[in-house]
Amino acid sequence: MDVKEFLSLASSASTIVVAAAAVLALRQLKLAREQIETTKELFKLQSRRASIEAAVVECKRFAETVIQDNVKIMQFCSDESITIFDDVKFSCDGESITVDPRGLNPEHIQKLKKISATINSFCNGIESHALYFLSGVADENLAYHTNARAYLELCETAYKIFALSGKDNEHIAPIQTLYVRWYKRLEAEQLEKEEMKIRTKLATYKNPTIRPIGT
Repeated sequence: MDVKEFLSLASSASTIVVAAAAVLALRQLKLAREQIETTKELFKLQSRRASIEAAVVECKRFAETVIQDNVKIMQFCSDESITIFDDVKFSCDGESITVDPRGLNPEHIQKLKKISATINSFCNGIESHALYFLSGVADENLAYHTNARAYLELCETAYKIFALSGKDNEHIAPIQTLYVRWYKRLEAEQLEKEEMKIRTKLATYKNPTIRPIGT
């Protein structure tokens, strides 16, 4: 074999090696991308599972502490003939919340101080519940279907307490944010149900045409 033949064979061999290396590199790159995507999906799945587990734990805490604190507060008010939660007026227009404390009895405020620890626990629990879901730590949708109506009802109680303690909107922003968010969602669901009823009723409505005589 002369020098020219040797160089030609060497060149062909190196081309084949380079091509094989390129194919191998592309395959490795594809496998790396697939591994990254798999890792992402696994992370999403784990995060999703963790958020659901966190929501379950928080909803359980809400039922065992916040709701129970509210029961204690209402029982105390009943025993002591305290009418603050009837006297203070609460309203929400879907965007803002208004509390009117003008009808309250000052003597009842003094009586409530006897259970200040329970009231603080209740208010802190309401705020914690809001922060849990607004932060994205726990699955909000699960909590909504589990606690929305109870949360809205207890927020009204909390707002009446805030009106007595002089807390401003800045201090209770998380509570209001979640309240308005869930209030609107419940309202939208109710409107959808009403719309469905109207559409169903209209579908059964028939208005036969009265033909003029002679036509």
